[in-house]
Amino acid sequence: YSEGKSGLKDKDLWGLEGIYLNLLLERGIIGLMVYVVFWGGILLFIYKKRMQDKKAYSLCFSVVTAYLLFSIMTGELSSLFITMLILGIGLRQMKNQLYSA
Repeated sequence: YSEGKSGLKDKDLWGLEGIYLNLLLERGIIGLMVYVVFWGGILLFIYKKRMQDKKAYSLCFSVVTAYLLFSIMTGELSSLFITMLILGIGLRQMKNQLYSA
């Protein structure tokens, strides 16, 4: 199998599922830990600001949770841009609510 004569060797890793496996393969354990700390920090920040605007909190929390579940199960599939766009709108709404109160 290692010589690839039987056609069972996948050279492009098309069967690789989940962003965490891809990060672990490309960037190693340090890159995976940076990814986890980044998204954990965003979730922690959103959780701390939850009482200021509950609608914006629920938007941000659900978008991040949906993105993380989707990326862990199927891979990123170019969904990071729209996730960050919606997350930025929600975080801005939380910030505006903070200063208006």
